[in-house]
Amino acid sequence: MNRPIFGTREVYDALAETLNDDPKWLAKASVLNYTMTHVYTEPVNKTFTFRFEGGKLLDVRDVDGPAPADVAAVPGRELHGDTPNPGFIARSPGPSGRSGACPPGGAASSCSGGRG
Repeated sequence: MNRPIFGTREVYDALAETLNDDPKWLAKASVLNYTMTHVYTEPVNKTFTFRFEGGKLLDVRDVDGPAPADVAAVPGRELHGDTPNPGFIARSPGPSGRSGACPPGGAASSCSGGRG
């Protein structure tokens, strides 16, 4: 089995294929409806956007620069000091009406920025 390299489009394409073909995932994730941006800094220096619709991961794109999204995964040092984990920032209020930085390991439903 070829494994995609971290920080490449192939990672997201493989993830979409795996998730979209998994009935258990789709049943659990059916409420996920939002766009997301992942920002990679040095040495990768790439930005990827995608959206979830009814739990399906769709429209993976490799973009230049910042991209609008409901949720962004950004380098973690600004949010978490020396912790290497990314921080998740909701760009619009989620179902709970809450927006802002989500703590590492925070529940997606409480800070996802979802639309539905």
